[in-house]
Amino acid sequence: MKKDSADGRLLIYKVTVDMIAEAPVLGWGWDGFPGMYNNFQAVYFENGRGTEQEKYLADNVTYGFNELLEFTAEMGILGLLLAAGLVLLLILKWRHRTDVQKIRPVNYLGLGVGVAWLVFALFSYPMSIPALAIILPVTLAGINAALNKENGLKESVPGSKSAKAFISMSLNILSGLILLGFSAYGFYWVNHYRPLTKDWMSANANHELQRYEIANSLYTKLYPEFRNEGLFLQYAGKSHSLARKFYTSGQFLERALFFSADPTIFTTLGKDYTLYSKVDAQKKERAEFLLTRAKNISPYRYYPRYLLVKYYERIGAEQETLNEAQALLAITPKVSSPATTEIRQEMQQIIDQEIFNNQEIIFPVSSSDEME
Repeated sequence: MKKDSADGRLLIYKVTVDMIAEAPVLGWGWDGFPGMYNNFQAVYFENGRGTEQEKYLADNVTYGFNELLEFTAEMGILGLLLAAGLVLLLILKWRHRTDVQKIRPVNYLGLGVGVAWLVFALFSYPMSIPALAIILPVTLAGINAALNKENGLKESVPGSKSAKAFISMSLNILSGLILLGFSAYGFYWVNHYRPLTKDWMSANANHELQRYEIANSLYTKLYPEFRNEGLFLQYAGKSHSLARKFYTSGQFLERALFFSADPTIFTTLGKDYTLYSKVDAQKKERAEFLLTRAKNISPYRYYPRYLLVKYYERIGAEQETLNEAQALLAITPKVSSPATTEIRQEMQQIIDQEIFNNQEIIFPVSSSDEME
């Protein structure tokens, strides 16, 4: 693993710990990580805690790169204890074997797969990849089923029969519920959402081809089905914004912020609200907040800072315009491109103009004036 990659993950772990500290017991809810993380990352930098290297590495984050931390952030310590309880039940069942030789090789294979999955999960996000996510419940269920075939609990231990019955029943029920849940969701998704995702892909394609009227009609049609999907709301809002339907765009994007903290949502909303900044005080304040938040999510990104400069320029805040333009020029872009070069040139022009406007004009004194 490269140093920058390792340092970037350490930053993610630090910010995720902040998320856990803010809602330690119940967490932020299932799948709440993508909608909250970037906000905490922005606050992390706003409070002056980040190093210059961390600011350089910071970017849009949707995965925690550590399933233990991400799960705890979403489900809280209570959810973590429940998950740990399931694993503990399986460990107890394993330890209750009277003779290690009675444990079949397939059990060790399952144990190896489970341990490998858990180690991998400490540095990646397998639960967000369906093909990898299914491995854990299937492995646990397989180990439990294999152990159920072996009668080896210590009969000499008082109460061991009741313990065996309780552990076996608990694991059977939990494993069955997990597999049933995955199966039911998969069946429902294939039959209900698969046809709808084709329409969603069609809407995205029309959006990319700048056929905004067709795309927007499809997005509006699909909204009742995907109203809780952050990515869908983001695309729908962006498409309406490009079609200059700012009111509808705002509705889509404001709702998207409940499910996603992608900087694109902040910048699109902030840019749209900037247009109303002179006539709507609430939109003016909201635009400044959104653009500042986008800037602090990824401090080395040019576009949010550029939009913030244009916002201050539009409302006539000369000093703020100058400060933000100078701050942008002080940043070296991660990747140079014609766009970044153009932005830097425009910022330099703004700075030169602001300095010129603020200079005190001194008129030369003529000899006749001196005599008077």
